[in-house]
Amino acid sequence: FDAYQGASLVAKHLFEQGFRRMGIIEGPHEMPEARFRTNGFMDYIKQHDDASLLWDFKGDYTLQAGIRAFHAFDALGEKPQAIFAANDAMAFGFMETAKPGIISRMTLLWSAMITSPCAKITTHALPQLKPITPGWQKTPLTTYYPALKSL
Repeated sequence: FDAYQGASLVAKHLFEQGFRRMGIIEGPHEMPEARFRTNGFMDYIKQHDDASLLWDFKGDYTLQAGIRAFHAFDALGEKPQAIFAANDAMAFGFMETAKPGIISRMTLLWSAMITSPCAKITTHALPQLKPITPGWQKTPLTTYYPALKSL
């Protein structure tokens, strides 16, 4: 598993969907895997003149970091159209803290990084999320993005 390439593919996907103002909730920089994810995401954005990293938040792979990230995001004047969270715990903390309606007006790309068996030991306390849309596995990702392009 290549964290750099995986995060780069996330940025590429967002770019291909028309998002140009992006954000990231980073993992702890003392962890090489976190730096790979951050660098992969940011390097893709830097290669495209019409894309920008509008916001970044230094997290620590915890639920509490996601909560703090949301509060920092909520205080922004200009908000990114899409946010990449470098791990599930931070993404979950962010989304659970969001005020009603915020997530419907922007997107948080749930980190789709492959979860290792070891990660299940540290994340077992997180509630299981259920898809809102039945059959979501067959739904193209572009289905979830139309409202965001108007931001």
